[in-house]
Amino acid sequence: MNHTEYVAALDIGTSKIVAMAARKDAIGTLSILASEKIESEGCVLRGRIYNVDETREKIKVLMADLNNQLINKSEATVEKIYAGIGGQSLRTKLFTTGLSVNGLITRDLLCSLRENCFSQHDSELLDIGSVEYYVDGELRDRPLNTQCYHKLEGRFQLILGRPSLKASLQRSIEDKNQLKIAGFFISPLATANSVLTDKEKEQGCALVEFGAGITYLSVYKHKQLRYLTTIPLGGDVITDDICSLHVSKKEAENLKITYGNAMPDNESNTKIVVGQQTVDTQKLNTIIDARADEIIVNIVKQIELSGYVSDLTAGIVITGGASSLKNLRESLQVKSEKEVRLVAVKRALINQANDIVLQPENASVIGLLSLGEENCAKKEEPKKENKSGDYWEKDSPPEKPVDIPEKEEKKEDDKKEEPPVKKTKKSGIFSKWAGDLFGDD
Repeated sequence: MNHTEYVAALDIGTSKIVAMAARKDAIGTLSILASEKIESEGCVLRGRIYNVDETREKIKVLMADLNNQLINKSEATVEKIYAGIGGQSLRTKLFTTGLSVNGLITRDLLCSLRENCFSQHDSELLDIGSVEYYVDGELRDRPLNTQCYHKLEGRFQLILGRPSLKASLQRSIEDKNQLKIAGFFISPLATANSVLTDKEKEQGCALVEFGAGITYLSVYKHKQLRYLTTIPLGGDVITDDICSLHVSKKEAENLKITYGNAMPDNESNTKIVVGQQTVDTQKLNTIIDARADEIIVNIVKQIELSGYVSDLTAGIVITGGASSLKNLRESLQVKSEKEVRLVAVKRALINQANDIVLQPENASVIGLLSLGEENCAKKEEPKKENKSGDYWEKDSPPEKPVDIPEKEEKKEDDKKEEPPVKKTKKSGIFSKWAGDLFGDD
């Protein structure tokens, strides 16, 4: 991308909405230009927008702040943005379809297999996470133009979710905000792109993204997405449980971050004064341990249901804003009997990034930026030239008024009745869906 181009992304989560803009070099390394966030409590529930009007207003404020940052750096403002699709209804479903073929495999045949996915899952199909083709029972990475004698089969990992997920995003971002959507990406897939290495995806790993309202679990093997599910529990349920100690939610969140422990010991106990209350750390961490254990048990169970529990050579990788809870990694490691690593955004992905940008809570928005390819910067309007040779911006008046001579009025005798002008109705302009879901085979 040149100096006037950059990508921008928006990650809408249960606790906050994050917007970023970054320039990409030839090899895809990001240079962050601007970053802003705003609390989303009250309009987003478990990763899903449920109050469109309030979300729209928050995005309006957020984008104004982001644009101000860009203007201060002499950058163009944001015209369009990439958005992540998330929510507790996200899940994968393995769908197998086949055709009887005796001859060369053509692009039309491959497209027919993909069209079968839409015909049977049209309302809920958000994306295709991965696909494997089998030619006469044999796995083929590139089946196009190869010979098939009996059967061509496609095995698709479909990513399903509520149809309202994308519609709510469009209404919240585009309506009244003078902002366009450059494209959609599935949020947990974007996160995987920013934190996982190709080696981890090849060897087999489970990626756990601990959010405020939900926890995503993605399983990879041989570089393919094999399983994705959403656990409707996150860091907020721990905070809500701490509120039972008669503290506010903000105080409960601070207690969790400062004193929380997912594997507490019973040897030490500290009394903490919070407002008018005194909180024992033992009681605090008993509450945290119970809820953290519930989330971990669900994670372990879902890994077993994926069918890849014995294939995770690279272990379990955890990230996300709620993943930094003390001893959460250790607790998951004990209960899963797998190696568990807490990771943030890959440093190689960002050029000269500070530690704040690289934090696990920004893994999803960084992933969205890394996947985006279209220029999101507002293009400069071309300058117009007046008859005197001066230039001014489109829709802006020149500094000096231009005297325009008035037309001579026609004499009464010279006036002729002009025929009525027939008005024709202009045809509507429909926007074209950006990007091919399937790509080239």
